[in-house]
Amino acid sequence: MRMKRLICSLLSASFVYSLSSSADVVNVAENATPANSSPLWSGAKWDIHMLIDGDTSTVFHLDTTPDTGANYTLDLGKDYDIREIRIYPRQDGCCPARLANIHVSVNKDSGGSIGSEVWGTDLFTDGSDAGANAGGVVKVTLPAPATGRWVEVKALADPVPDYSLQVTELEVYADVPASEVNRALGGLVTANQPVYSGQTVTSLVNGNRADVVHGAAELSPGFAYDINLGTTINLSRIVLWPRQDTCCAERLTNFRVSVHSDDSGKPGPSVWSADLYNDGSNPPSDPGTREVLLASADASGTFKGQWIRIETLENPVQDFALQLAEVEAFGEVVGSANLFLTGQPKDAAVGLGQTASFTVFASAPGGDPTKIAYQWQKNGIDIPGGTNATYTTPFLGGADDKSKFRAVVSYPGLPPQTSSEATLRIDLAYHAKVSTSSPLWGPGGWNIGMLVDGNRNAVFHLDTTPALNAAYDVNLGDPVKIEEIDIYPRQDGCCPERFSNLQVSVHKG
Repeated sequence: MRMKRLICSLLSASFVYSLSSSADVVNVAENATPANSSPLWSGAKWDIHMLIDGDTSTVFHLDTTPDTGANYTLDLGKDYDIREIRIYPRQDGCCPARLANIHVSVNKDSGGSIGSEVWGTDLFTDGSDAGANAGGVVKVTLPAPATGRWVEVKALADPVPDYSLQVTELEVYADVPASEVNRALGGLVTANQPVYSGQTVTSLVNGNRADVVHGAAELSPGFAYDINLGTTINLSRIVLWPRQDTCCAERLTNFRVSVHSDDSGKPGPSVWSADLYNDGSNPPSDPGTREVLLASADASGTFKGQWIRIETLENPVQDFALQLAEVEAFGEVVGSANLFLTGQPKDAAVGLGQTASFTVFASAPGGDPTKIAYQWQKNGIDIPGGTNATYTTPFLGGADDKSKFRAVVSYPGLPPQTSSEATLRIDLAYHAKVSTSSPLWGPGGWNIGMLVDGNRNAVFHLDTTPALNAAYDVNLGDPVKIEEIDIYPRQDGCCPERFSNLQVSVHKG
């Protein structure tokens, strides 16, 4: 069993591409104001801000007997030239019929309310539905950009079925000036002291405001996050999103936000700063709460740089300080392009006859991300056709064990960069014969084959009052020379005490 602390990574959470030297096409729904015309299901503590929080793993829908014409709306705050709308249905396979027979439209503003429609289309009116599979997305590409401030997704059925408009996320892609692009999205982030167990600082810039990051306990003065924007940005605003689930608002108080130039890959001198909540108060942690910082907060400073630092001014520092959900930095690139490897390929363990996938994350701040090129190597030799950010192997055999995979990433005019190597191990326990000497928990509907099925997210355990010396046995079939045994405990943070005081042993046949 191994544990690593990741402090630097990039996960690009939104589709962004350059339209011209002065405009980009980005998701403008992230800062919109969502609303629902009919109540959400009362059986869960859902909030309509889930529609735009960047989290496609959490689902919500209307309650029973929705109103005729029930809808979700987004007020984008101003007119945009909208090119594409993306609707993410439920991702876990359940109840796909709950997103069907809908109308999607772009609308004008009418005195702060939704106005007349400027473009619209009906979807899934033939008895089909949006599906509910992992990775599913309904892309609605407009035939030409439509200018409007509002987007609506409306149920067409009358009566509207129970639990309709089941979705996980809504994105709206529109033309925006370069100064209105969030340059922090997917940025490089570090913390100078540990964050809370199970959290990663990448949550600050992954576009998902449903997750949260804060410091660990017993922090020293000066605890801070540093965000590297990758190149010099002429900032228009910095937006801080506190925790959005109403919990623990007091953990964000008495802190400083500063902008820094680059000093050979680390923050240089501060060129702009703003101190917030020095009086011991704090922003709320309600859905939709945000802090918008403009250049005027430090009129004598220069609102331009490559680094953003968020640092607690508390002394002593409270446990779990600097609790945030997301940091955004909007502005126009004025520095030159840079190439960063922001997420390294990870080791993989798969069974005989399976495939393995390796991914490298790269960013080109100040440049065109479509010009990033990839070449994967196996044991230092180029792999024909391995030219994407993710490489998936052919079906694997025993001779592939301990192979090393890495990627060489390049960008025109910049030195290429080589990722770290990821090691492939062939798991001889995959789909081996397994047994248990004591029953598994009955209501789980589990079977002991889950121990070796390759799925590390599905948990199982014994039932109540297990037999003395209860054990799981794995029969590898033939004698093998065992070099390493990896055991994966439950992965969701729950109930770690259920896996303790055990013995691992190897036996002859």
